[in-house]
Amino acid sequence: MPEVAPERGIGDNSHNVPLVEILISELADEKKRADELLTQAGAARLETPGDAGKVGDLILMLRVLERRLESRRDARKQSFVADMRIIDTTYAALITPLSQARTGEGGLTEKLDTWRKENPDIMPLTTIATVGTRRKSGMEIDDLEATVAWLLEHKREQLMQAARTIIGPIVRHDGVDAQHPIAIPGVRRAVKTRAQVR
Repeated sequence: MPEVAPERGIGDNSHNVPLVEILISELADEKKRADELLTQAGAARLETPGDAGKVGDLILMLRVLERRLESRRDARKQSFVADMRIIDTTYAALITPLSQARTGEGGLTEKLDTWRKENPDIMPLTTIATVGTRRKSGMEIDDLEATVAWLLEHKREQLMQAARTIIGPIVRHDGVDAQHPIAIPGVRRAVKTRAQVR
């Protein structure tokens, strides 16, 4: 039985041993057992009832080892999870008040927005911040047919993808009856059959 190094968290650099080396040492017995089972799995044959029984036993042994390793992995991660929570909590104690002061209810951003509305013609005199008027660039489609025609000519693939995104849910909602035509011009139903392993 290999010597198992004590569990350590993020802040533990005892002996400066890389974590991967510690884990390899801890898992030496399981690695040996896994190699044995995998060798048997690779050589397994199914020709007789006895072979079938052996394969059934091998499947069970593989699953037992899987579960043992999963359990050990989850237990091994606990010290690191605890350390990460401490880190998150410590940083959040500083970050959260800053965020709330800036954008929280009653915060500076809300107060500045109120001041802007009350003084629309006055520009704040700042020293380090650039206080803009939050103008947003946008667009309106005045002629949908002309827009679609341009897209067909210049952005055909993107238009096709957008059409599939819009039309797909409509078709799926109607079901997969190949005999039932789709009421959208230019769109035909294509039913794909795929084998499913259960």
